[in-house]
Amino acid sequence: MTELRQMVAILAEYVTSDNMDVPDTVKQAAGVYAGECQKTNERLVACDQLLKVHQRAEALRQAQLEPDVLKVYSELEFDNREQWEQTALEIGLAVPPRLNAKLARRLNQAYSEAQSTDDLLRQHRLLALSRAPLQRRLDIIRLLSQAERNNLGWSEDVQNYESARFEEIRTVIDDPVQGNNEPIVRTLMDDLSADTWLTPPPLDLIATVQERHDDMRRKQGERLLRVLNPQLLKAVADGNLDRAMDLEEKARKVVEEYRIPENSPLAGPLRQTTDWIDSERKYRKKMRLFEQAVEQLRKGLKDGVPWSYVQHYYEVVLEYRMPIPEDVTEKYAAKARFRTMLWILGAAGIVTLAVVAVAVYLITKL
Repeated sequence: MTELRQMVAILAEYVTSDNMDVPDTVKQAAGVYAGECQKTNERLVACDQLLKVHQRAEALRQAQLEPDVLKVYSELEFDNREQWEQTALEIGLAVPPRLNAKLARRLNQAYSEAQSTDDLLRQHRLLALSRAPLQRRLDIIRLLSQAERNNLGWSEDVQNYESARFEEIRTVIDDPVQGNNEPIVRTLMDDLSADTWLTPPPLDLIATVQERHDDMRRKQGERLLRVLNPQLLKAVADGNLDRAMDLEEKARKVVEEYRIPENSPLAGPLRQTTDWIDSERKYRKKMRLFEQAVEQLRKGLKDGVPWSYVQHYYEVVLEYRMPIPEDVTEKYAAKARFRTMLWILGAAGIVTLAVVAVAVYLITKL
C-alpha cells in the first residue's frame, strides 16, 4: 500500500505540473497504476459475482484478503484522475481503465448489510440529525427495508425518499454548474441505471440525464481527437506505417467509446488514416513482390538460365509497372543484344553456305 500510495502521489503531482518531460518515475508509476486499476476491477467483479449468487460472506472474505480491495480502491481514486487518463493518452503511457465505482458501492453496501439492524438504525438517526446527503440516507433506508422485509413502513419510506431523490436529480441536472460537471452527471447516470430502485425512475428524467451524459462524453472524446488528429496526419505525411497504425487504433477506440458520430469533421483524419494504411499496405505488398521478381530476373541473368526463362522473368517484372533497377536493365539489354548478334551471325552463315553450294553446282555443270 505504501508503494502504491507513492506511485499515485507521483502521478497526481505530475498531472498538475508544467513539466513537459516524462521522467522515468512517471513512466514506472503509470504502468504500476494501470495494472493496479485492472486488478482492482477484476477483484470487484469477482466479489460482485459472489454477491449475485447470495454468497455475501465469501464475497466479503475475498474483498478483505490483503490488500483489502476497497482500501486499494480508495488509494487509486485520486483527484484529477480523469486528467491523468487524458495526459497518459497524449504522452503514450499506459492508460488506466476506469475504476468500477458501481461495483465498489455495491460491495460497500454489502458490508453495511452485514451489520446488525441496530447499527443501521443508529446510522439512520445520525444521518438524519446531520442532514446528510439524500443519497446516503436513501441507501440506509433501503438496507433497513431489506433487513426487515415484513416492516412495510420501510418500503413506504424508500418510495418517499426515492421520489425526493428524483426531484433532487432534476434540480442538479438543471443547475448550470453541477449539470455541466462530467463526474457529477456520470454519477447521476450510474444512480438512475442502478437496479436498486423500488419505484422506476421517470423516463423523461432518464432521457434528460442520458442526453447530457452522452453530450459531455462526446465533447470529451472530441478533445482527445483534437490531440490525436495532428499526430495522425503527421504519421501519414512521414510515411510512418507503424506509428499510423498505433494512432489509428487509439483514435478508433476514442470514436467508439465516446460515441463520436461518423460524419463528425473530427473523425475525418481517422478515415483518411485508415484509407492511407490500407493503400500503404497494398503498395508495400506490391513492392515486396516486385522486388522478388526483380531478384529472380537478376539471378537468371547471372546464372545463365535459358533465354526463354529470362524473357518470362522480364515480362513478370514489367507487369508491375514500376521502375526497374538500372543494373538489371543494362544486363538484360546486353543479353538481348548478344542474342540478336548471334542470330545475325547465324543467318549470315546460312546465306554464305547457300552461295557456296550454288557456286559448286554451277562449276560442276560446266
